Amino acid sequence: MVGVRALIVDGDSMSPTIRRGETVLVEDRAPRRGEVALIERPDGLLVHRILDSVGPWVVHAGDASAAAGIAGIGEVAGRIPLPARRDVPALRHARLLGMFLRAAAVLHRIGIRPAGPLRAAAARLKNLLRWPAP
Repeated sequence: MVGVRALIVDGDSMSPTIRRGETVLVEDRAPRRGEVALIERPDGLLVHRILDSVGPWVVHAGDASAAAGIAGIGEVAGRIPLPARRDVPALRHARLLGMFLRAAAVLHRIGIRPAGPLRAAAARLKNLLRWPAP
């Protein structure tokens, strides 16, 4: 049997799918692409949809969000059983983040360092992701 816990949502990022004040059930299992997850960040909990997965990272966003974020797989604390969606506003941004993560991982693996304008972007991404990944 999968462990389940209840959580009261205290934000609007998943609106109208989940509204502030609603109670959701969090299952102790990993979400798949398109499903909703509970993400434990140092600054608090997020209830967001998983839009992509790249190595040890997931790209996530709220259904009402225009931009996506990145979290480590270890920060994903469970799955919220709701229908999967692929039409969220942040999907285009999530695809770009996913492509950038894939490219950065390949370059890192083969030892190529970015040059020119990409160097600053790579340095920011490396700091954001605490590269190499845990």
